[in-house]
Amino acid sequence: MRVEDQALRLAAEGCSRAEIVAATGITRNRAKKLKQQSAADAADQLQKQIASAFRAWPAAVSPDQVISL
Repeated sequence: MRVEDQALRLAAEGCSRAEIVAATGITRNRAKKLKQQSAADAADQLQKQIASAFRAWPAAVSPDQVISL
């Protein structure tokens, strides 16, 4: 496993920057960037899950019954 992959996995598990640095040996700044990247990726994944749930939601009315304003 690459060091960056291990750091991302630790960040996803909620480890602190100091814990990531101690476990992987990467610099504090690199750990900070990877932790921010992990948070952004998690937010993107959550947004995709929400969007897919709404696409699967049954419509209350058919599209021809919708009146455009």
